[in-house]
Amino acid sequence: MPSKPKKSVNQHGYSRRDFFTVAGAATTGLGLLAGAGAAETSPTPAQPGRQRVFGLKCPPLAKVRIGFIGVGGRGMSLLGNLLAIEG
Repeated sequence: MPSKPKKSVNQHGYSRRDFFTVAGAATTGLGLLAGAGAAETSPTPAQPGRQRVFGLKCPPLAKVRIGFIGVGGRGMSLLGNLLAIEG
């Protein structure tokens, strides 16, 4: 019976697999906490002399191209906002 390959362990006694397991769990936990906190906050009012872009009207375009890069957890919220715009 072939033996299992040796587990590669660094000087602190952790394997690469151990590191990724802990890092993934920590990232998931922090993401859930951040999402829960963000859901409780209300949007800040617009500054005097400025207006929010939602609600502004413009002539319809034949084709609209939108790209998202590095939006993190806000991506789904932003996409929902854009899909809610008529036209």
